[in-house]
Amino acid sequence: MHRAENRTKLIKFRSTLEALQSEHMQTMVSSKTVTTRKALLSVPAIALGFVLGLACSTIFKGLFLMEPTHVVTVEGAPPVTPAVTPDAATEGDIFTSHVDVRIQHFVETAKVTSFPIVTDKITAHSYQTMYGTFLLPFYAHKPNMKMMEIGLGCGMGYGPGASVALWKKLFPKADLWEAEYDRKCLDKSRAKGQLDGISTVVGDQSDIPTLERWVEETKGADFDVVIDDGGHTNTQIKRSFDVFWPKLNRGGLYFIEDLQVQHLRMYDDTRGKANMQKIIGDWTQQLLKKSSAGHEFPIPPHVSFIFCQKEACVISKAN
Repeated sequence: MHRAENRTKLIKFRSTLEALQSEHMQTMVSSKTVTTRKALLSVPAIALGFVLGLACSTIFKGLFLMEPTHVVTVEGAPPVTPAVTPDAATEGDIFTSHVDVRIQHFVETAKVTSFPIVTDKITAHSYQTMYGTFLLPFYAHKPNMKMMEIGLGCGMGYGPGASVALWKKLFPKADLWEAEYDRKCLDKSRAKGQLDGISTVVGDQSDIPTLERWVEETKGADFDVVIDDGGHTNTQIKRSFDVFWPKLNRGGLYFIEDLQVQHLRMYDDTRGKANMQKIIGDWTQQLLKKSSAGHEFPIPPHVSFIFCQKEACVISKAN
């Protein structure tokens, strides 16, 4: 509608301008005092031409360079959101949606699953980054995945079971396992119903015979996912990895949490000789160079990638 009005105004301006120019030329030819009349008419004609030219320019700009001055929206419409949201999509869609949506879904699920107790994975830490990025789409690809978490959380101030509740909510079709050092705590949690649907093993993850027993009790430890959130000492992490990495299914994921404490005396039981921060850093260099020559800790076989975020890493096994 605005363009039609502007075109009408342009046509009128053109007609007026042509009429003035025609009148001016006739006057110049027929007058005997051409010089006088030229002097009198030149100034207003030039001024009028300048004004009309400016008006025409403005109209053309409005016709061809017009930009919207406001956006029309439906009254009561919600703000723009990502294409996939928890309210508008199935959980399967969320697990394969944009990484930001997956991370947010992990956080929101953790907040409401075991309220008022919330796992420290999203409070004291930001592990939603690696879990939202890698674990959620892994489950979407393999819903019947076999997953073990080392560490029920018996030593946490808020008590055990927060992460178990989260895994049960997020991965209802998965074969879930928990490994815990404290048998009394584990039995108490089971009596409360916190471990319904969860298989468990008990013992010290720094003890090789115990780890080998876990392999047997878990039917070969053919896990797709392992999450080490156990005792956090360098020996516990490294020995658990050495036992379970070879058993991990191809394409699987191995998560290690709380790597920020490995240099502290109470966790560095190797006195710096086998610090997991240093070991994973050494593996990363070898992954980049495609060579283990000259490195103290040779990279394990079949490592596809190593992703480290704040305080934690995930290691992927090649298909």
